[in-house]
Amino acid sequence: MSVPVFGVLVKRKIGLCILVAASIASASASAAKVSMTFKNLGDKKISVSKTSLCGKLLPAPTDINPGDTSVQSSTDCGGTVSSAYVDYKNGADVCRFVISTIYTNPNSITGAAGYWTGAANATANSGSPTCKVESRDTSTTATDGDFGAVFSMK
Repeated sequence: MSVPVFGVLVKRKIGLCILVAASIASASASAAKVSMTFKNLGDKKISVSKTSLCGKLLPAPTDINPGDTSVQSSTDCGGTVSSAYVDYKNGADVCRFVISTIYTNPNSITGAAGYWTGAANATANSGSPTCKVESRDTSTTATDGDFGAVFSMK
């Protein structure tokens, strides 16, 4: 009784291909959330003048009275990148607050594991406001990619 060698090899190769494809699919990152909180350190109300994001920033940022802090707003863009920016203004003064989290895939050549990197920055777009990143929350960035920051404008 002979065993068809060609058929066995084909089945093994197909099984190997399915196994490799499944391991690649399971190694890909799922989406991560970015969260933003804003503080008004000035003596006038600040208001949102522009936003850009890959998903919905919820709850949507709103005007902030002097000395107040906003509720936290978050977005989850799916895939391997989540990002958003919000411009707050007070007259001619405009601050742009930017946040992102990006996944770097594992490197099969070097064996390096995949990882998330969170970034936040604040810049004056016009006028002469003081725009700052007050703090960054990286407590879960390494494990699930979530990244948060508290921003301020004066």
